[in-house]
Amino acid sequence: MSNKTFSFILINLFVFSSCILYKDIRRPKIQGSVFSENGALEDVTLQFIMNEQNQGILNPAYLKTTKTDDKGFFQFDRIVEIDRGIIGGDRNGKFLAATRFLILKEGYITDTINIKDYDDDLEIVVDTIYLKLK
Repeated sequence: MSNKTFSFILINLFVFSSCILYKDIRRPKIQGSVFSENGALEDVTLQFIMNEQNQGILNPAYLKTTKTDDKGFFQFDRIVEIDRGIIGGDRNGKFLAATRFLILKEGYITDTINIKDYDDDLEIVVDTIYLKLK
C-alpha cells in the first residue's frame, strides 16, 4: 500500500470516527403527585414557564403543560434531541428547555418548582407537592 493511500484511509477514518450521533437530553423525565390536606388533587395544571435567567432562544415546544390524574399523579416526558456533531464540538445555539413549572388549581395557592434544584439528568421524581387553599 502506498503512503498516499495509507494517508487517505487514515484521514478518512479520523474524520468519520469523530462525526457521531449523540442524544442531547434537553430536559429529563419528571414525575410526581399533587395533594391537598384532603388527599390527591385531580385536574391540576402543571405548566412550564420561561425563566428570567434563560439567555438565548427557547423552543416554544418545550413549554409543555400537563394535568394530574385522579390519583394526583403527573408526568412530563423526557425531551431528547438526536444531533450530529464532531466530538468536542460546539453545542452553543441550541434551544433551551424551560426549567420552572407552575402548579395551578382554582381555589388553591399557586406553587412553583425549579427542576434545577434536582440533581438527576435522566429522571426527576418530585416529592409530593402539597397545595394550600386560598
